[in-house]
Amino acid sequence: MTDTVEVRKPDDPREPAARNTDGTFARLTDPRATCGIIQARLNLCESAHAITETAMRLATIPVSETTDSTDELLKQANNLLNQAEELVQRTVIYQRQRKATWHSIGETLGTKAESAQRRYGKAEQDAKDRIAKGALRTMEEEQNQLAANLDSQHSINKKDAVQNGVKRLRFLATLDVLRIEAESREKDLKDLHQAEQLQRIYEHLATLCRELFFLDRNATKWSDDADAMNDRAHELRSYIREQSMKPPS
Repeated sequence: MTDTVEVRKPDDPREPAARNTDGTFARLTDPRATCGIIQARLNLCESAHAITETAMRLATIPVSETTDSTDELLKQANNLLNQAEELVQRTVIYQRQRKATWHSIGETLGTKAESAQRRYGKAEQDAKDRIAKGALRTMEEEQNQLAANLDSQHSINKKDAVQNGVKRLRFLATLDVLRIEAESREKDLKDLHQAEQLQRIYEHLATLCRELFFLDRNATKWSDDADAMNDRAHELRSYIREQSMKPPS
């Protein structure tokens, strides 16, 4: 990636960047893509919470209920049905943000890919347009506030909190992109500048794995992954140093 862009902080694990030959930084990931994933997942959470509240009202029999209350119960039941359809739609949008194909979505829903795309394609595009047009910082702040609101309503303990889930998902989304980027650059490693950029990618990957290690309460997998990424970064540093010391041919 060679485009020069403004990055909020070159060492931010959520917005990793590689140094260009002119000393500027090029972003390695698309923060709007991650923002879209988070927004879709939060919208899904919000719909599920609304369904829970409606279902709980239907699941109880208040002492004030009379035979004249049946119209209201039917309205609530119909509302639950509409909310469930909205939840399916928002789940489809989330799956599409995570690169699911229409074929796999259609298969899960028991329909053809074309039918699934006709039914949910416009809603998916509208969601993408909102992310593309919105101010990134403002959207992230609103996402954090929505996560906090959801936590205040239903979080049982801190580990299960939506806010923690949002933070973790942001790291995972960036990790997925960087792993693909590293694999691609490993196949096309030709000069010292490319080696320096690849080294930086592995350093970012190690940082992300460490963040996930603490979020997942010291999960061994992330510790092992961080060590592997650091080892590869060290190999590249050694290679760069050796090549830099060679006299020009």
